Amino acid sequence: MAAATAVGPDGRPTTYANPVTAGVTDTFPDPAVIRGKDGAWYAYGTQNPVFNSQGEPGERILPILRSTDLVTWEYAGEVIQPDEVPATWRDNSRAWAPDIRYVDGEYLLTYGLSTGGLAVATAPTPTGPWTHRDELLVPSAPIAGCPTGNIDQALFTDDDGTPYLYWGSYDVVCVSELTPGAHELTGPVTQVAQGRRMEGAYVVRHDDLYYLMYSDAGCCEGAYSGYTVKVGRSESPRGPFLDDDGVDLMAESSKGGYVLTSNGDGFAGPGHHSVITDLAGQDWMAYHAIPEADPDFPPVETRNGVLNLSKRPLMIDRLDWIDGWPVVNAGAGPSSGPQRAPVTDGAVATTFADGSLAGWRADGDVVVGAEPDAGPF
Repeated sequence: MAAATAVGPDGRPTTYANPVTAGVTDTFPDPAVIRGKDGAWYAYGTQNPVFNSQGEPGERILPILRSTDLVTWEYAGEVIQPDEVPATWRDNSRAWAPDIRYVDGEYLLTYGLSTGGLAVATAPTPTGPWTHRDELLVPSAPIAGCPTGNIDQALFTDDDGTPYLYWGSYDVVCVSELTPGAHELTGPVTQVAQGRRMEGAYVVRHDDLYYLMYSDAGCCEGAYSGYTVKVGRSESPRGPFLDDDGVDLMAESSKGGYVLTSNGDGFAGPGHHSVITDLAGQDWMAYHAIPEADPDFPPVETRNGVLNLSKRPLMIDRLDWIDGWPVVNAGAGPSSGPQRAPVTDGAVATTFADGSLAGWRADGDVVVGAEPDAGPF
């Protein structure tokens, strides 16, 4: 049972408590969330021992969760089976940090390999069947213009339809345009941010500005993890991105722009996120964090040998925009008690002539029912 704490007359949650995967999976690192064309929400996570507490050895490769309300989740399978690992992988590769979008009529999932490189899988539904491309989108070795580790990618499609890929890690974030269908990089590669252990870049557009959010300071040291989410903004998807002190994210002196940090309420290392919008137009951050009271797995047998891994369950919290900057829970950080649940259904559409919400704007920012990444509903 997930962590919903109260329900309304229709049986849907009115409140929730973190982590929302409590009782569903032991861990769900680096969550990427999308609303499917069926109206449900789907989350994709890094390869991890999601059922270790049930006595299952090893890991599930890119696990998938499903929810109709962003609060109560169920396990929905994996992208890759252990005996069907794509030929593009090295023998000891593990699959990290998926990103999910809806592109040209199919679900396009990108993910990083622990040995370096970015891979692509596509499917007609959010749970498959998955077709794996024969070539890596970005190779394992550094490429011209981006001398960094090629993992932690995220797509972004601008309002004019131009697709971009952001990627990097340890310790530079880069961006390039993509060809239609996200088949390959095209045009120049631009470095847009650098920092200590910077990774997990994710871009959104808000009020005609582009916001590059990223994580840094160490994801996976158990209760001592220092992960945080920071941000810079720009007038262009290629930057320059400036923090809230006006410092370029490419400057070594950039230390501002905090979006999400630990707050002493029982969760360490919050970060590596995606952004989703509920049906009321409220933005939410999906991220992982480490429970300080139970932070680590026993040693786990993986494709890369026996590893010591931290537990990183799925969390969600409200993403507020204050004075033009995104902050989680108005700056309060990860929530640990009952919170108002996202709005994920309602009869408001019946007040429109054609029974849809297409073209309707909430707070001047969000077009409900017309999300290009998730496809039309």
